[in-house]
Amino acid sequence: MPDNGRRARRARGISGARWASLALALAAVAGSWAFPARAEESHAERSRHDLFFGTDLSVTSRFVYSGAIIAPTGSLDEQGLRVRAYGGAGRYRLADGTWVDKQAGHALIGWTFWNADRGATLYAGVGAEHHDAAPTQSKHGTKVGVSLLAEGWLRVDAQTLASASAEYSSVYDTLAGRIALTRQLTPRWGLIGEVRGGNDVDGTFWAAGAGVTAHVRDIDAALIAGASGDEDDTGFSLRAEIRTRR
Repeated sequence: MPDNGRRARRARGISGARWASLALALAAVAGSWAFPARAEESHAERSRHDLFFGTDLSVTSRFVYSGAIIAPTGSLDEQGLRVRAYGGAGRYRLADGTWVDKQAGHALIGWTFWNADRGATLYAGVGAEHHDAAPTQSKHGTKVGVSLLAEGWLRVDAQTLASASAEYSSVYDTLAGRIALTRQLTPRWGLIGEVRGGNDVDGTFWAAGAGVTAHVRDIDAALIAGASGDEDDTGFSLRAEIRTRR
């Protein structure tokens, strides 16, 4: 979960804030095993494709993304091989008010493990980012590196799902994590809360929010509002995502 754009700053050493974000990401890794979570319950037991589309907005950034998770040898609801592709584009504002265009993506391969109502997927692959910024900025040009991702899920009870993820990218030494809890109220509606955070060459970033989920046929949607910030700014955060399985 790379940051979607923040005010650029000079690279920092390992500060107390960096250790805090490291602890959050490590907690998310542990959570992917101790209390894993699937983002949505399967609507078709033999689904092989999970497609997702979303947007992430804040005071200093606008970002849209899409991706797919594929089970090439079986179902998404079974242990086995996974292929994940992700791509996004947007803009973020620098400290001087300049807006910078950004594109990012990754291609990963992994394996899903199952144990009753819990499971986890471990991925590894290649990630890339392009920042249309001056060479004097800490993030500029196109860079490619290693990308690692761990996702987990736990069915707490018939209506409650917990999830956690942790990601590392060598492109800008990014370490990020997310923990979420979803509660189904009716067959169509539910509630969701999430906390995200991490650290890269520009420092620490975070976001927290709550919202609603909706299910219509084979489509699941979530709308989450809250706050986000880094070491310099704090403001609103709005994230929306749609997923469908085929």
